Amino acid sequence: MVEERKLDTFNIPMYAPSLEEIQNVIEREGSYNINLLEKFELSWEAGSVDINGDNSLDARVRQALKLIRSVSEPILANHFGNSIMDDLFKRLSIRLKDCMEKGVGILTNLLISLTKK
Repeated sequence: MVEERKLDTFNIPMYAPSLEEIQNVIEREGSYNINLLEKFELSWEAGSVDINGDNSLDARVRQALKLIRSVSEPILANHFGNSIMDDLFKRLSIRLKDCMEKGVGILTNLLISLTKK
């Protein structure tokens, strides 16, 4: 489905700093006081009831897939082309459903409150 060359050249570098790293950067920069710095986790399924109130597994998968697709599709389509997007996300929905059935799927979030010095 995808040219091997395109697959080999695709990369999304990601780095998830620890709370301590974030705190050190803010303190080193020196312009802000940290009021609150917390990490919390949410399931992919948090708030995943659809507009009709459907809370079925399939509805929760669709909601999570919409979120993932809205963020990642422009990046993926730019590199691989639009023609594979529907099939790609259909395959992802199968994996998402499997993860949700197993209770796997956590999003890590940071809550930061700063006051300018």
